[in-house]
Amino acid sequence: MTYDLVVIGTGPGGYVCAIGAAQLGLKTAVVEKDPTYGGTCLNVGCIPSKALIHASKVYRKAKDGAAMGVIAGDLKVDMAAMQTWKTGITTKLSQGIGGLFKGNKVSHLAGVAKLKGKGLLEVKGNDGQVQTVAYQRLILATGSTPIQIPGFAWSERILDSTGALALSEVPATMAILGGGVIGLELCDVFARLGCQCTVIEAAPQLLGSMDADVVQPVQRKQAKLGVKHL
Repeated sequence: MTYDLVVIGTGPGGYVCAIGAAQLGLKTAVVEKDPTYGGTCLNVGCIPSKALIHASKVYRKAKDGAAMGVIAGDLKVDMAAMQTWKTGITTKLSQGIGGLFKGNKVSHLAGVAKLKGKGLLEVKGNDGQVQTVAYQRLILATGSTPIQIPGFAWSERILDSTGALALSEVPATMAILGGGVIGLELCDVFARLGCQCTVIEAAPQLLGSMDADVVQPVQRKQAKLGVKHL
């Protein structure tokens, strides 16, 4: 099969590019190894984190509502149900991307791509079958993965951001290595749900790429949740 354009990866960069190219008349295909579209942002990043942030805020407002006359009785967190709700959101959005691919006649090649020379690549599917694809133009939109810190191998107790977003129970305590956006978002979620969180950051301040005037309110807000910053 020959395509005008092949895009490897269906994250925010990849799927938008593929749909736009197809709308301009190019015969377009996407290569995706995961069973869902949307990449890290939609499936294990921005969207699920915002869903859990919203859910944790609902819980916190109910818990602190007595001052406003809103008294919750047997209030508790069902983390498994919260995860099911979160997954429902990401699944619906991923299916929406699939609908856009279909509507714009973008072909989906499921599997892992390997370059095989000028204008050629191989796609190995999950079933082990390999197909050769020819292209005029190729765009790499493969995204990123969490780094593995030496001495901190992934386990049941040491998680990357993907694992933290999939926890089925609220841990009693949590140490978060890195005070960037992702770390602080996860901290907010679990601190609101009752976890004692400690953020460990090597840089002089949290959110190192941002102005101090922006960082200070974040620190104060987290301090009210009992978060420790080291």
